[in-house]
Amino acid sequence: MQKFNSFRLHNIEVMSNDFVRYSSYKVALKAIEELGHNWRLPTIKELKYLYKIHKLGVGGFSNDSYWSSSNLGVTGCEIIRMSDGYVGVGNRNENLAMINTRLVRDL
Repeated sequence: MQKFNSFRLHNIEVMSNDFVRYSSYKVALKAIEELGHNWRLPTIKELKYLYKIHKLGVGGFSNDSYWSSSNLGVTGCEIIRMSDGYVGVGNRNENLAMINTRLVRDL
C-alpha cells in the first residue's frame, strides 16, 4: 500500500502534498479512484478552511487553484485559488483545465 504524508485537521486527514498537479477534473478523479483508501476531493467548505491555514503558512499549498467535490450545475465544479481565496468555477468536462488536486479523507 502506498503511504502518503498527511496531517490531521479536525475530523479530516489532509495529504501534505498535492496528489495531482495541474490536471483536468477527469484525470484527478481517475487517479483518486486508483488510489482508493477513502481519499477524496475536499468540499468547498473544507477548501475554504484549508485556505485559511495556508495563509498561516501551514499545509504546503501552492498559490494556484484546487479542485473541490462541490459541483455546480451539469459541468461546473467549485475551485478555490489559494493566492487570495477566490472561489470560482472549473469545467469538469474540460480536458485542458489545469488545476491542482489535494486529497482529504474522513477520520
